[in-house]
Amino acid sequence: MRSERLGETLLPKKLALPVFCSDPLSSNAYATEEILLGLSLGGLALLHLTSWVGLAVIVLLAVVVASYRQTCSAYPDGGGAYAVFGDTVFFSHFPDQRLYRADPGAQPRPLTQNSSTR
Repeated sequence: MRSERLGETLLPKKLALPVFCSDPLSSNAYATEEILLGLSLGGLALLHLTSWVGLAVIVLLAVVVASYRQTCSAYPDGGGAYAVFGDTVFFSHFPDQRLYRADPGAQPRPLTQNSSTR
């Protein structure tokens, strides 16, 4: 078709939009349906592994709980907070609720005033 005749074949936008937009929408819906079908068939094929996956989740939870209990027993008053900037460590000290700075090879020095309120 010649270029000068293409103007006669164009649809108005109000008609072209609903006609041509339905194609990508239906393709997306079909793709989702196929993905769900593939996942459900894969799930059915591996159903025999459910007990092993459940056991792995239980073991993982037990490890997390044991680690948490160990941390809580090692730091019964809380671990405090710290930040590292270059070679300097900034940390909070729970008993006096002060912020300290520790430079390499030096004693930690307080950055905040001693407060009687907690």
